[in-house]
Formats: sequence, C-alpha cells, structure tokens
Amino acid sequence: MPPVCGANIQKIGQRMAAGRSQNARRMTRTPNGAGDEPVLIELSGEYDLARRDELEQQLSSAYTAAIAVIDLRDVTYIDSTALACLIRLKKRMTEHGPAIVQLRSVQPQVFRVFELTQLDKVFEVLP
Repeated sequence: MPPVCGANIQKIGQRMAAGRSQNARRMTRTPNGAGDEPVLIELSGEYDLARRDELEQQLSSAYTAAIAVIDLRDVTYIDSTALACLIRLKKRMTEHGPAIVQLRSVQPQVFRVFELTQLDKVFEVLP
C-alpha cells in the first residue's frame, strides 16, 4: 500500500464524509449480531509509523463491531500513518453494515490533525 500523506488523507476524509449517508442506506447489519456491542479501545502515547503494527492490532478487535469507541485521552501525537489505520478501521467496519467510529477525549493538538484533514467530519468526536 502506498504511503498516505496529509493531502491524500484530506481527500479520503472528504470522500468518506460524502459517502457516509449513502453507505448507511445501502448496507444493513443483522440485529443482535456479533457486532452489536460497542468496542472500547484505549490508546496512549505517540502513534506514527513505528507503532503502525501495534495500532492495527489494537484496532482489529473492532472490525466486526457496529460502534467503536476510541479513547484518545492519553494520545499526545498522531501522524498520517495512524490516521490511515483509523480510516481502514472505518472501512472494515462498514463491510459488515453501517458503522460508527467515535473518538473520545481527544487532546487539542491531536484534534487539530483531525480538523486539518477534515476527518473530524468522518469520525464522531466526543468530549
């Protein structure tokens, strides 16, 4: 997979935000299925290329969930590699039906990255 840079992530964010409502109408998730319970994933530290595999493994527990809650209170840095991992999570979740990825307790410096890439429109950001 080619590296994902900030400009590409912004375009991906725009496409995902535009297609979010279409995907919700096209796909259905089986009620009371395996993915009905929200999955909480707590992250901490700095996320960049060096921690990509670790992050992918942490996020994989939510691939079949309808709702993933990602707690970012202890995340101090995030780069385009980590954003790409979150985008892949959202895409894999939507393979099973409508999906919500919620970002909780996002530090201001980390939230700024989501704003700049317009991914704050793709993911639900909670206080």
